[in-house]
Amino acid sequence: MCQYTGCCMFETVRSVRDLYSALLLIGQCNIYLAEELDS
Repeated sequence: MCQYTGCCMFETVRSVRDLYSALLLIGQCNIYLAEELDS
């Protein structure tokens, strides 16, 4: 699930805005993983 939400998009990061968007997606992914591990 993680790779489909943008967690592996570092190759496409070309600007600060792209990097910021990628970090937001990774943060959401980490939250998703944490919820999966807790359940």
